[in-house]
Amino acid sequence: ADVLIFNEDGVILERHRLGTLESTRSPEGRLCRSPEGRLWGIDLPAGVWHTILARTERVVCFEVKPGPWKPASDKEFAPWRRLKMMRRRPLTLNPCCSIEPPT
Repeated sequence: ADVLIFNEDGVILERHRLGTLESTRSPEGRLCRSPEGRLWGIDLPAGVWHTILARTERVVCFEVKPGPWKPASDKEFAPWRRLKMMRRRPLTLNPCCSIEPPT
């Protein structure tokens, strides 16, 4: 899976491929690595716009937030997201990636 980090306008600032020996740094979050150096996660501070792109049929995602859990305020969606458009056609975020809508 890839972790994408966006700015306030929806522009991709960072893209990290999980499971790789990627050597980049992240100004937005702390990269978490296995003892062998593989990227297994990113510790992001609150308020950082992000998403995960599954690159295989099976992906496990584990997200932790500070509690207590409040269902009314659990999710905050970016003002620039276009869910309705994604259902009609692919949403191109920028030249580095494209998200295909479900069929």
